[in-house]
Amino acid sequence: MSTRYFFNFQKTVRATLLIAFIVWQSLFSAFGQTGSTDICQPAGYMIAYINGINSPLSASGEVIIALNAKYSNKYKNQQLNFRRIQNPSVNIFLDTLEVFKQKALEDPRFDGKFEIFWALMNGATSVLAEFLVANPLIQPAIDDLRARIIKRVSEKIRDSINAPLPVTTEMVGKIKNLLTERWKVVLVAHSQGNLFANSVYAEIKPTLSSDSLRPVHVAPATAQVVGPYTLSSNDLIIGRLRQLTSVVAPNVELPYIPLHDPTGHFFVETYLRSGPDAADRVYGHLDSAMDAMTSEPGAAGTGLFTITLRWNGSGDVDLHVFEPNSTHVYYGSRTGASGDLDTDNTVADGPEHYTASCAAARMQEGVYTVGIANYSRADGRTATLQLSTLSRTYDAVSRTLGAATGDSSSTVFKVRVAKDPVTSELAVTQE
Repeated sequence: MSTRYFFNFQKTVRATLLIAFIVWQSLFSAFGQTGSTDICQPAGYMIAYINGINSPLSASGEVIIALNAKYSNKYKNQQLNFRRIQNPSVNIFLDTLEVFKQKALEDPRFDGKFEIFWALMNGATSVLAEFLVANPLIQPAIDDLRARIIKRVSEKIRDSINAPLPVTTEMVGKIKNLLTERWKVVLVAHSQGNLFANSVYAEIKPTLSSDSLRPVHVAPATAQVVGPYTLSSNDLIIGRLRQLTSVVAPNVELPYIPLHDPTGHFFVETYLRSGPDAADRVYGHLDSAMDAMTSEPGAAGTGLFTITLRWNGSGDVDLHVFEPNSTHVYYGSRTGASGDLDTDNTVADGPEHYTASCAAARMQEGVYTVGIANYSRADGRTATLQLSTLSRTYDAVSRTLGAATGDSSSTVFKVRVAKDPVTSELAVTQE
């Protein structure tokens, strides 16, 4: 098998595992035990993962797969789920690709060998090994290319630290909604993702009335942390970054295995799998965080899906949901055929919260129409609506409110609940 075909096969396997995991988690969370009439599990723990600056969705999925292999969706008899909170920072793929193309101009042995670039970026051991067999004298050139890539990645992380942090409103909203639904949330952040974790934690923590949010840092590219962290002295990315700016000190020495992780920085390959000390330390921080946590008080809960409304200031904004049988759920009629308005706010900021029932016999298939209304005193406010399902939190949808309309609402989006023709299980999508 050629290196190129091997690499494509490897990426296909990774993608397949990720898809299988997401589907499996959704089914497990939704149905629990076979034949159960309750299609939800009570809120327990939620690990919200914030990736680093150059992590694609597939890499984030691999981290979640690895963490779930340890916990299997349970921690001390409570449900444990995962959410991927994607870092909005610019992907540095094109910058590092330019480094490789320059090297290929200098050394024809690399010309057209883009699988070697991918191998260095993703730790594809077999690809590198095959290339070395075919080119036994090329190791010094590979080491030089690796050093150039590490330098470029470190410089980009440095630049992101020194630049104004991108708006974290979307992240904050997703975490707040999980807390509203009484999940105990552990923010797990890697590399530059720790900048966002620090910012999100600083904004939300003062508003909480219980110990429901805790951070765990892995390979932090930051000068400060707000929770326990793991940083290897053999992390070449952070080591190089330390020469450019201030970062926290390493607190563990993990094995450096360049064929598995040429940077010593990858979450799974180094911080979970390079040796027992690595995994024990990260999982120990997670266990200690979850052991100390308690849920936020409140009436909001989890359901087949939930809808959360927030707005940015004073005023009375109302959430309106029209269920498939035309039942209108809002502050004036809070109990519907399929769900309930379990949280109402008439003063400021929100939240208002609709929960679709966990009782299988109560849930209706069809389209749920979701809208908002400026009941009073909220002219010019920005309102956000967010849909969460058992396996996904959708991006928030925002609207600027006009003049007060009382009970007359405007549609923001629709939610479709349909039975899968193969599995006969209910699936939820936003339209």
